[in-house]
Amino acid sequence: IISYKFMEKYPDHGAYLNQNSYSRQERSQVKANIASIEETIQNYMEEENYNRSMKYYKKKYNSIPFWFIVNFVSFGKLVNFYETMDYELREDIADQFQLFVEENLGSKIDEYLTPSHLQSFLQNAREIRNLTAHDNLLLDHKFTEIEFFNSLHARYNLQEKEERRKLFSSFIAIQALLPRKHFDDLQVQIKASIYKLRDNIDKPAFDKIMKSIGFDKWV
Repeated sequence: IISYKFMEKYPDHGAYLNQNSYSRQERSQVKANIASIEETIQNYMEEENYNRSMKYYKKKYNSIPFWFIVNFVSFGKLVNFYETMDYELREDIADQFQLFVEENLGSKIDEYLTPSHLQSFLQNAREIRNLTAHDNLLLDHKFTEIEFFNSLHARYNLQEKEERRKLFSSFIAIQALLPRKHFDDLQVQIKASIYKLRDNIDKPAFDKIMKSIGFDKWV
């Protein structure tokens, strides 16, 4: 979604390497993002499995299409990329992600998923990814607080004044990032793991673990 919406607004070849395609308020981060993408292109230009495709696009268009290069950009860097886009484009992208919310809720909603909401959800997903990729502890971990989005949080009887820094809040927010089929599959897997854990440890320990990740509100 991010790459296609970007290319829709900036159709010129190599626009993602042009500082003028981004927010003027984030110049230092924009420069860092562009440098990172240039490095990614250079690395994969020499990679055995992809160099033919890279060289083909380079020869034909004198640049690599962003929809292609985005496959090799890390999730964290893609989040950085979104954060430095101009507001209008971030808003257009957020509108597309709202369709995931409505699909997961099973109905249209009056509330709008704003760029601020989406940025908060993406930053949280990046934090989880980094935490788990390095085998760090999720129990009692305090994530950066997720922005309140009533349409999702009300479904779980959560109020705006309540803290949203545990793993359960991430589980709620991911409905804005996944189509319903994938989210439903995720729910089934998580519930199966929770029930398996419940059957294999005593109740006080189980309750303590569920509370430490916020899932005591769900199970």
